[in-house]
Amino acid sequence: MQNLEQFGRFLAPALFILMSLAEGPKHKYAMIEDIKCLYAVYLGPGTLYSALARLEKQGWIKALSPEDRRRPYRFTESGSRLLQD
Repeated sequence: MQNLEQFGRFLAPALFILMSLAEGPKHKYAMIEDIKCLYAVYLGPGTLYSALARLEKQGWIKALSPEDRRRPYRFTESGSRLLQD
């Protein structure tokens, strides 16, 4: 998997986030709930925020304009290819 080794201990959270976003854009709380329901894994806010920052820095996800007080995220084209690989 391209450059995912650099995520170290954030590799699993990054993969859970990517899989959650495969269904479409989501805000942080929706991702936490989705991952908890689908994979029986609870990502705390700190872990989630760190993984999101790393994914965004790599250009694999993008923050969208805020909706109310929540900021959704979505895949970029390279993020979608990464998950398919």
